[in-house]
Amino acid sequence: MRCLASCFPVGRRGINVLDIRITAAKFDENAKLADADFALDPMYKPFDAPGLEIAEVKPGLWEVANAGQGNYRMQFIELADRLIAYGAPVSPTEMRAVIKKLREKVAAKPISHVVLSHIHNDHVGGVKAFAEAGATLVTAADAQDVVCKIAVVQARTVSVVDQPAPALKFALVNGTLELGDATRKVTVFDTRGNPHVERLLVLVDGGSRSVMAADAYSDTQPFNATFDWLAGHSRFKGPRGRPVTVLVVLVRSTRLDLSTVTSRHAASAGPSALIALAADHILRADPDSDGAALTRRAAPSRLRFGVAPPAPAAWRSAPARRGT
Repeated sequence: MRCLASCFPVGRRGINVLDIRITAAKFDENAKLADADFALDPMYKPFDAPGLEIAEVKPGLWEVANAGQGNYRMQFIELADRLIAYGAPVSPTEMRAVIKKLREKVAAKPISHVVLSHIHNDHVGGVKAFAEAGATLVTAADAQDVVCKIAVVQARTVSVVDQPAPALKFALVNGTLELGDATRKVTVFDTRGNPHVERLLVLVDGGSRSVMAADAYSDTQPFNATFDWLAGHSRFKGPRGRPVTVLVVLVRSTRLDLSTVTSRHAASAGPSALIALAADHILRADPDSDGAALTRRAAPSRLRFGVAPPAPAAWRSAPARRGT
């Protein structure tokens, strides 16, 4: 859309969602303002944030939902004698509450590692809470300095006395990193080519046959470039040079019959449902595009996936987005 100087487009992940146009502006020096002019619209209803909820999505895979006023989900993998967390979103206060909620179901086991999916501020804001709990921070080598700075800055409180920063322990990922034990294989994959962030650490839990991929999709905007990267088409090449989805790459790498995909901002869904939705979306959006051609060639019809909840019904009726 062509905008003049008075047009202010508002975008979300490359998609124009709102245009604000100012056609005229005038200051009235004789205006008289009363308290009623500043009263809330009677139609306004305050937002009541939902409380934290915990559920066992799969055996040994716990999820605490509704963090950050209902916008974030946290996953925890339960091993024989410890826990592995995926992500540290929002803030230390919020993550302390999440850990407290987790303790209602898993009281005694320590959190040995927290995998920081990427270093966007809303996904590492709670890192200090996990450092306080003694967890090793799992991140990419080029993100270590940023994580350190966030943990140190967060050590300051409203108190007049500065609180010391917790001791920080790191495990750096370059390619893959194994975090599981003899009974449960848990692997961190350092994935590239994501349009949302340069590097995204994806966690695969062999015990529950689940993939944890933060920001891969969301309840509010399921179809975006990152979703296409996960389940639609990608730069990855299969054995015959054909493009395949990230989910297909993970299946082939781990040799797992994956059953569940979790995200930071949406309920879990089955890989088959996500891939089918992505393919349908790309084909409907622009059937003659390169992305549609790649999707037809990359169809993972010969791969087996386990049974898991389907994608939310609202996604299936979402409008197609032009382009890939």
